[in-house]
Amino acid sequence: MTPHIFRYVVRYDGGSAPRPYGGVCTLAICKPGIRRGAAINDWIIGFRSCAHDKVVYVMQVANQKSLGEYWYDAHFRDRRPGASPVPDNIYQPDANGNLEQVPNKVHDLSNRDTDISGTNALIGVRFWYFGANSPTLPTNLIHLVPYARNYTVYKNRRADDVKNLEHWLATWPCGVYGEPINASPEMLAWLASAKTDEMQSPVNRYTECNRSVTDAAPQTSASTTRCRR
Repeated sequence: MTPHIFRYVVRYDGGSAPRPYGGVCTLAICKPGIRRGAAINDWIIGFRSCAHDKVVYVMQVANQKSLGEYWYDAHFRDRRPGASPVPDNIYQPDANGNLEQVPNKVHDLSNRDTDISGTNALIGVRFWYFGANSPTLPTNLIHLVPYARNYTVYKNRRADDVKNLEHWLATWPCGVYGEPINASPEMLAWLASAKTDEMQSPVNRYTECNRSVTDAAPQTSASTTRCRR
């Protein structure tokens, strides 16, 4: 089955949605329709606001977890509130299994219903995060640019899109190539003090990043209130 390519405009890029640090890219808050609908092997492309032909990030979905599973998974504790200025692991199940928002600097209770309606956290090990260094999509993929307020999946799709997208991305190893467009001073200070290269610079921590996701994926069991559905 041909993978879907989910496309949308990243209206606020503060480092939490997506969150591309620690060698893994996650989308766990905002964009509930994408988080409900995307499956393993699908692609997500986030485009820059006010410059829709420029790419903020691309990731291929390697795994998905319910938000409750995401909270309890030890691999993603560094994405909880208090671990960084841009947590995205902010919903803890209570004794009845209901998701409660943990106080954080990213989203408040007005975002709760939208966030949890997305059901899943999407996880990618093949990702390219460009942030403020957003490159322009090549001519043979320019038809993928979304202009709707919400996300796009099927519109203007062509049979060779995935092949052309992977060919374009092969220019770079997987990793982080820029700071978030809307990074807060606290976020910039955190990045500057990071001890590991993967937090700031292009990395290839997963040497499998340019192989198929089914081979590469680890199967692990300022405010962004401006996020849009």
